[in-house]
Amino acid sequence: MFMQSHHYKSFLFTVLAFALMSVSACGTAKDGSAVFAKANPPVDATMEYSPRSLRVFLTKLPDVDQSSLQLKGPEGEIPLIHLHTMGANDLMAEIDKYPLPNGTYTVHWTAQFADDREKYSGSYQFSIATPE
Repeated sequence: MFMQSHHYKSFLFTVLAFALMSVSACGTAKDGSAVFAKANPPVDATMEYSPRSLRVFLTKLPDVDQSSLQLKGPEGEIPLIHLHTMGANDLMAEIDKYPLPNGTYTVHWTAQFADDREKYSGSYQFSIATPE
């Protein structure tokens, strides 16, 4: 009886440990530097005009339904609309506020690919310094 109880507890502990590892793996995204190619506006660029859209280029075509773009600026999060791909291994969205005021902006992106169920994420900054 003791051996059965001991094995049962070990079995439950093992199942619980694997379940917790699976949940934690699903909740995090891998560092996206390995799949990030370039962006528009460019990384660390200082723009003399307000962009109308964001575009992140990756090393392969993302699954748009499982991916996202987010833009944060001096006044907080800025709404983006029409997330899509142009079929060039990219994610693209329109900025739903125009023009953006001068300041520093951070683009956060998350991408998932059809051939790889892992999520990848990254971020970069650009600035707007419109001449007055």
